[in-house]
Amino acid sequence: MKRLLLPALAAGLFAVGSCGSGDKASTASTDQPATTPPAENSVPPVASNTDTAMAKPAAAPMAPVTDAEFITKVDEGGHNEMGLSKIVLTKSPSAAVKAYATKMIADHTKAGAELTPIAKAHGVKLKGMMDAEHQTIREAMLKMSGPDLEKKYMDQMVTDHDKTVALFQSEIANGKQADTKAFASKTLPTIQQHDSMAKTDDKMKM
Repeated sequence: MKRLLLPALAAGLFAVGSCGSGDKASTASTDQPATTPPAENSVPPVASNTDTAMAKPAAAPMAPVTDAEFITKVDEGGHNEMGLSKIVLTKSPSAAVKAYATKMIADHTKAGAELTPIAKAHGVKLKGMMDAEHQTIREAMLKMSGPDLEKKYMDQMVTDHDKTVALFQSEIANGKQADTKAFASKTLPTIQQHDSMAKTDDKMKM
């Protein structure tokens, strides 16, 4: 009976030993972290085309104009905006548009008073009126009313002030006369405020 048990016992011990060594090998393989050597001359990640497309392109600067041309354009621009604002005020606009139009008239009247002696000093004769393009816009607005009129007005204010901001920035950067550059630097923040307000009001009417 003992002779039968001994071979069986030995076989069992051998099997246990084999399993134990297998588990250790498996554990060693699992616990040891896999390491990959860094690639030589690796290249840092580059922004994708999507990231590049999301970046807003910078606005193209306005071509430089002479100081006399700047003065003339500012005078016309002020009368353009005041003229359209006066039309809107005759049409019983909403409170927000009324407040904006009133501010346009007040601020551009003040700027015009400051521009007049500068123009005189440089021998620039001011026309004191709207340009032909805005006279046509004015005639169209006279036939409009309500939300359509207000939308037309605010859209035009965005367009005009975008151009005016670029004009003032160009004069500050490229102007030759100290007084015109000083006027542009002093007035630009007000023009930028008008532009921002126009864009805010216009979005509310979309």
